[in-house]
Amino acid sequence: MKIILPAFFLAVAPLVLAQGADTNMPPELAALRARYQDGMASLKKRYLQELQQLEANAVATNNPVLATAVSQEITSMGGTDTTVGQLDDSTDSPIEDIKAKLVNTTWAWNGGETFILLPNGKAKWSGADAPTMTWKVVGSSPPVVTGIAHNGAKYRMTLDDDLRSGKLFEGTASVRITARIDPKQP
Repeated sequence: MKIILPAFFLAVAPLVLAQGADTNMPPELAALRARYQDGMASLKKRYLQELQQLEANAVATNNPVLATAVSQEITSMGGTDTTVGQLDDSTDSPIEDIKAKLVNTTWAWNGGETFILLPNGKAKWSGADAPTMTWKVVGSSPPVVTGIAHNGAKYRMTLDDDLRSGKLFEGTASVRITARIDPKQP
C-alpha cells in the first residue's frame, strides 16, 4: 500500500489540479476527484494520528528534540489542537469526557509548583493571584492536554489512562513527571 497510494496520488494530482473549480467537470473526472479527496483526507487523518503517537513516545522517552520536531510537523500539516487525536466528530467525544474529569483538578510540577485546571479553559498557577495559564484536551488515547504556561511557553501533558499522573513537556525543557494532588477521582 505504501507504493500504490503515492503512485495513485501522483497520477491523479495533475488532473485534479488542472481542473480547478470547474463546475462543468465531466462526471468521470468528478468521481475521480472525489475519490482522491477522500483518500487524501483519510491519509492525512492517519498521518496526524501517527504523529501524535510519535510525539507521545518522544515525551515518554524524554526526547524534547523529537517532541518539538513532531509538534512542528503536526502544525505544518494543518493539524490543530482540536483535531489531532480526535477519532470521531460526535458530540459524545472521549475528549469531552476527559475534559469533564479534569476540571478543578490540581497538578504538581517543577518541584512543588501546582496548577489547577479551571472549567473555562484557564488554569491557575500557584505563583500567581489570577489564572495565567490555558489548557485543553487534544487527545484521548493517550489523554493529552496542551496549553500555554504561566511563563508564555507552550506545554503538553501526556497523561496515564487513569488521569492521575503523566509526563509534562514545556518548551525546550526536559520532560517532567506530573501528578494530581487532589482527592477528586476521575
